[in-house]
Amino acid sequence: MDKRPPDWELEGFNEAFRWWVDLESPSKAVQRGVTHWITRLYEDPYLFARRVPNFGDPNFWEARIPGSRDGQGHIVLCSYWIRETTRTVQCSLFGTFWEETLE
Repeated sequence: MDKRPPDWELEGFNEAFRWWVDLESPSKAVQRGVTHWITRLYEDPYLFARRVPNFGDPNFWEARIPGSRDGQGHIVLCSYWIRETTRTVQCSLFGTFWEETLE
């Protein structure tokens, strides 16, 4: 019998992804990098993630998505909540940032 816990449930990632694409028009290569990372969250929502410092909610995380670098100094970040008790990952938003300005 498989004792592995069920995969995580993702909420709001498709909508947030579409909103980000419509707003920022990232290249297809960057979009592929982000969608690849999203699919990996089903198994590990902590992938490349860290808690958002000083936010006040220990369930709020952000991840720099490595496959999203555009070659011009930008990287995509995603912020989201990880709910261990329900094994749910709820997307807040995606954004593109100058990587050198991030802590």
